Amino acid sequence: MTTNSIVVNALNFYPAPTGLSVYAQRTLHGLAVRLDLDVLAFAEANFALQRYTHGGLPLRLGSRRASWATRKAMSQYITRYEAELADASLIYAPFTDLLWRLPHKPQVITCHDLTPLIYPNSAAAHWYAKTVQLAACRGATRVIAISRTVADQLVSQGIAARQIEVIPNGLPPATRWHHRPQGHDVVVLARHDRNKNVQLALEGFARFLDMNPHWPGRLLIIGRAGRCTHQLQQTSRALNLDSRISWLALLSDQELAETLRQAFCLVSCSFMEGFDFPLLEAQAIGLPTLASDIGVHREMHHEASLLFRVDDHGKNMAQRLYDLANSRSLWVQLSSLGYNNARRYTLDRQSDQISQLLLSVQR
Repeated sequence: MTTNSIVVNALNFYPAPTGLSVYAQRTLHGLAVRLDLDVLAFAEANFALQRYTHGGLPLRLGSRRASWATRKAMSQYITRYEAELADASLIYAPFTDLLWRLPHKPQVITCHDLTPLIYPNSAAAHWYAKTVQLAACRGATRVIAISRTVADQLVSQGIAARQIEVIPNGLPPATRWHHRPQGHDVVVLARHDRNKNVQLALEGFARFLDMNPHWPGRLLIIGRAGRCTHQLQQTSRALNLDSRISWLALLSDQELAETLRQAFCLVSCSFMEGFDFPLLEAQAIGLPTLASDIGVHREMHHEASLLFRVDDHGKNMAQRLYDLANSRSLWVQLSSLGYNNARRYTLDRQSDQISQLLLSVQR
């Protein structure tokens, strides 16, 4: 341990290919080359806390209790972390986690979205967001919002604007693969959750096929099953889409990259997002994107994606997809605009901004 140090609160880090875990890994990797920081997380072998150096994180959790605690965001309530953080002059969390038993320590936390307040997957998720997460944001020294849209949501919930710092997510460098269409498949990368609005993707794709019945491509829906899975499968059958849809669970990084390389476009139909990584990841390789006309998509993609309405059972989405399918020049233009948009959101820029914020709070 060093005195007067910045320590990362990663008590709820779970080593799995989830959006939050990938965010933590990417962010800490970028910060580790700029700051001298330790990370407090569970040990890999047992139910004990460990200080990792140079932005390190556990690669696995050997304790079932630790796995349960991280997945349920309960780690700080069943561990004694105070002694491990006695030397910390600042605590930074890549999640919306405030360490309640250290109120005298400055803490910078991260708010990714407030989706469970509006589109919860369960009553417990709504309660946790409304009570624990909002209370954490109120109690933190500073809150990193990953988009202006999230910042506005926080202010609407009573979080002081002076506490909030908008630092958009960043992507590692990517190679542009697409200069012309490589295939005909339309990709939706989303869990089967309410806010992801996969229902609209089914309706829009069905209408698109009515407009363009000889289209050879499929609708690829990539993501974990959830509360909406049964309803989505019923909709697929009702729209006679079963032979034109592939339902895929989580793919490996290599499998997902190859799927995107061979796709025609990527579509995001979400009702609500804090950032929406898949859009930028597709744009980063030159794959055109279509997106629902919601706040964060207007903020980040108004010139780089074809936006469509979410209240018309897929009519506008189908028209946008039809326009793209029948205009090579539009496809090429959207590919270029998206690629240039993704280049604005770099991991280096994100890491620089977080580093500067942490150093300013530490002083």
